[in-house]
Amino acid sequence: PSNHPIVLELETGGANWFIGFNRATGINADVHEAENEVTIYKVQSGDGTGYSTSSLKVALGSGRSVSINKWRNSLWKLVINVREINTTVSPAYATVEITFGPQSANTPQPTARPSVRPTIRPTIRPTAQPT
Repeated sequence: PSNHPIVLELETGGANWFIGFNRATGINADVHEAENEVTIYKVQSGDGTGYSTSSLKVALGSGRSVSINKWRNSLWKLVINVREINTTVSPAYATVEITFGPQSANTPQPTARPSVRPTIRPTIRPTAQPT
């Protein structure tokens, strides 16, 4: 449908990149390369609005990712992560996460300091009836 993008264009100011979901159904039923995977193409020049030769850079399945170092001549990398590919629903879809900038590990925050001593004293003997 109209609110589900089929192709994403990553503009570089030169040779742009395109990300798409290569669903092997309908007109693409006979596709054998990158079947039901997310494909990443780079055009040799231009913005993709006219004719340009492109090349497949990588095809990613669910749970896979790729990094492009020094994206747009910066110090940072662009990471394309395929979170999920679901072909059991209609329409089938791929969930793709794109991040750019300083990458940090997903380290959990430290827990609070434990209390110095217990807050409740234990009972001396068991109770007669369970509560």
